[in-house]
Amino acid sequence: MSRISRRPKLSFAQKDLDYPFKLSRSRNQATSIVERSRIILSSYQGKNDTKISRELKVDYKTVRK
Repeated sequence: MSRISRRPKLSFAQKDLDYPFKLSRSRNQATSIVERSRIILSSYQGKNDTKISRELKVDYKTVRK
């Protein structure tokens, strides 16, 4: 069963989305930075924390941070 997030939805201007998108595709950045940018982008798309943790194969607590 999915948990319901009480956090407000993320909102970014298009120019602000370019940087996390670039980081999420990077092969030169640290793995933790790439992982965090993927979590941010997934959250921006409206996915809940449980779904994000399953899709990215990371611990739920990592997504909640």
